[in-house]
Amino acid sequence: MIKTFFLRLKWCPLLCMILLCFSISIPLSAGPESKVEPKPKGFPKGSEVRVMTDRTSNHLQPLWAMFQEDTGITVKSVYLKKGLVNRFRARPREADLVLVKNIFLLEQFKQEGLLGLDAKLWKNSPVDKKYWDTAGKYTSLSSRGRVIYFNRKKVKPSQLDSYFDLAKPEWKGRICIRSGYHNYNLSLFSQLAVVYGPKQTEKFIRGLAANLARAPKGNDRAQIKAIMQGKCDLAIANHYYYGVMLGIPEQKPWAEATRMFFPEQKASGTVLLRSGVALTQNQKRRAEAKALISWLQGPRAQGWISGKLYSFPVLKGVAISGVNQDFTVNVAFNKQSYKRRKLASKKVASIEKKSGKAMFKTHVVPLSSVLEKRKWVMKVLNDVNFDRN
Repeated sequence: MIKTFFLRLKWCPLLCMILLCFSISIPLSAGPESKVEPKPKGFPKGSEVRVMTDRTSNHLQPLWAMFQEDTGITVKSVYLKKGLVNRFRARPREADLVLVKNIFLLEQFKQEGLLGLDAKLWKNSPVDKKYWDTAGKYTSLSSRGRVIYFNRKKVKPSQLDSYFDLAKPEWKGRICIRSGYHNYNLSLFSQLAVVYGPKQTEKFIRGLAANLARAPKGNDRAQIKAIMQGKCDLAIANHYYYGVMLGIPEQKPWAEATRMFFPEQKASGTVLLRSGVALTQNQKRRAEAKALISWLQGPRAQGWISGKLYSFPVLKGVAISGVNQDFTVNVAFNKQSYKRRKLASKKVASIEKKSGKAMFKTHVVPLSSVLEKRKWVMKVLNDVNFDRN
């Protein structure tokens, strides 16, 4: 008995060494907490960063809570549904960052000399440089397709191919759209003018105006609701509203009455509207501001933006939300029946999930060129009395 005891005792150090080696070399399986990103060093307790934005608190507060959890930095925001441009021009150093839902505003601020710059932040970003300003002054955080919604019972996908199809006589009195002067539509028309030229774009705007079922009014979701109510059969709106509406009981029938079509798959690709962020010239909290931009382009924030806001992430490798996977398939599937396209999209969805990239064409247009066309677009809208004022 005593001999056996000492024999066991003799082997204990060896067993401990073996267990120690395994504990070092074999990583623990990653659980839900592994999504929390490591806290960057060097930020004292009470650190904060200030953001001026035209996005809503519903969109941003969950992100700010996660950022504080990951970094210890508190985000203080000034939310401006209207008046951001004038406020930022009047107080360009009030905040450390300016975050907007339509990135062309940042190009405007850049040309006015109101933005800051950090070359390292730009050069070291994991995001493709096409999502950055060419001078590194601002960057995209997400994108939304400006797509065509159609009545699933009255319109076949095979009838659609391009934005320019909406100017055809067959759609007279069947299209709804919000104000042509809204930033979403100004951005769409301006980008089309850059890609396809003013002549073709003016013809499109005139034909679209002639085909409207009613005077432009309401927001994007109001146009989709109008399709459900039978007031029109087609509408132009942002793609992410489909997923949003499915999650709201009152609006779910609006989404279910429609389908989305991603135009220009045989040409340059669907027009994207991008949200964006930029450093201001305020240097007081520059390190915290840079940390927030880096975090917003990191996997945790990009995953939340994709899964909860239904926008397309800008970081490669982040999965696209399931709702979007059902629609972001190439044009060959769009021209099949919905049932067949649904089956085909399952294969595409698995590819998209692995790659983090939608299997459809989009076009990222240089914003300096877009801003140049903006005044021209407004002139055309005035000439055709687009909003029927």
